[in-house]
Amino acid sequence: MRNTERTEPRVRREPEGAHPAPAVRRRYFSPAADAIGSQLDLELTGRHVVHALAPGFCDAASVYLLQRWLVEEEARMAADPPQIEARRLALRIGADAAEDWEHLLPVGEVLVFPRETPYARAVASGQTQLLDGVDDHTAERLLKTGPDHMGVDALVRSASFLIVPLRLRGTAVGFIACTRGPDREPFAQVEAVAVESLGSRAGVALDNARRYERERRTALAIRRSLLPDTGQSFEGCRVAHGYRPAGQDTVIGGDWY
Repeated sequence: MRNTERTEPRVRREPEGAHPAPAVRRRYFSPAADAIGSQLDLELTGRHVVHALAPGFCDAASVYLLQRWLVEEEARMAADPPQIEARRLALRIGADAAEDWEHLLPVGEVLVFPRETPYARAVASGQTQLLDGVDDHTAERLLKTGPDHMGVDALVRSASFLIVPLRLRGTAVGFIACTRGPDREPFAQVEAVAVESLGSRAGVALDNARRYERERRTALAIRRSLLPDTGQSFEGCRVAHGYRPAGQDTVIGGDWY
């Protein structure tokens, strides 16, 4: 039977904007950490984060973003929400490929986390949650997802659990979750600080990617709206139209014919 006793989560607050020095990144994380922020792509940035963490620093890593932050321009969290909704942006468990877990823990899935879970506490307080194993809510959800899956059983038996909020301008917009199995040393405070610093860098990169993707969608919608309705036809007349961008990387701007 799984031991359900839990110690009070240890919390740690790190000044926002502190980025890990290259030497610190090389000590704790894989070279994928250096790629964070190199591309204006949300999912790719999330994959860079989890590949930086697992399987070296931890056995499993995931990145979640608040659903409200993804869909609203200036989303603000309530002071003490009864629950949070977060979308799984990226996941890496050991050296397994993402598709090995896609049927159990699909990327893009939106989950609801009640107030009492460490995920919601991390988001509401802006403080890191460090526990001696996964919480009961997570264990129950994982066992329902894949009761006969050996990997799920290993996740439930994790001996150390670390949840770091992703903060932007004083507001948490998501979190990073890391687990280690019973055959490894629990997370230390200095390691939590390192992930907090990585999270600060990742938060800025994710925000840049989100803004870029939103602006790109808006620009494409404007461009499409400027083209004529292709459904119109006139007897004895052929109508053609085209768009020539001003440059190779230009989304909007150029000549319409």
